[in-house]
Amino acid sequence: MSPNVTKNVSARIRKLLDDLLKYDIITYPNDHPPAHVHFEQGEWVAMIELLPEVRVRDNYGFTESQLGDIVNLATYFREFLLDRWDELHRRRL
Repeated sequence: MSPNVTKNVSARIRKLLDDLLKYDIITYPNDHPPAHVHFEQGEWVAMIELLPEVRVRDNYGFTESQLGDIVNLATYFREFLLDRWDELHRRRL
């Protein structure tokens, strides 16, 4: 890989991790289907459905730009988040 490509990939990964660390990502054990997660930052909350596709179900406080970042994160980590949902709820709904 050329140094420029490596630098661009490293920068994208660094931004992704920086964005990820901004939020608490929560799945509640007694929560309802469909599979979803809650992205929280202070008093702001966005509920993001993971099935059948990643989409914003509810938003309380985040800007459109922040929601775009959240959807991108949820999309990138979708399989991981679904695996955690399955572990917690013992099923994929």
